[in-house]
Amino acid sequence: VCLTGNFMIEEPSPAQLNALQPLLDKLKKDYNIPDEKVLSHGQVWPTDCCGNGLRRWLDLYKRVGFIKKQIAVLMELLARLKR
Repeated sequence: VCLTGNFMIEEPSPAQLNALQPLLDKLKKDYNIPDEKVLSHGQVWPTDCCGNGLRRWLDLYKRVGFIKKQIAVLMELLARLKR
């Protein structure tokens, strides 16, 4: 997945992020990719890519994914307790 821009000096646009999130969600689901395996270019090769702006968003995206999974587990436990 590639976004164009210099995210060392600018933030990704809302339109870019609004397109990126559902694409990452779909790829993760279709290929059973866990959040911790969603990596930026700079995490697998020594480079500044993807830049601080996109890296911050990606870190938040992964944390939100983790929290959603924890909420789903808690909801399932609550449902079992109600039975």
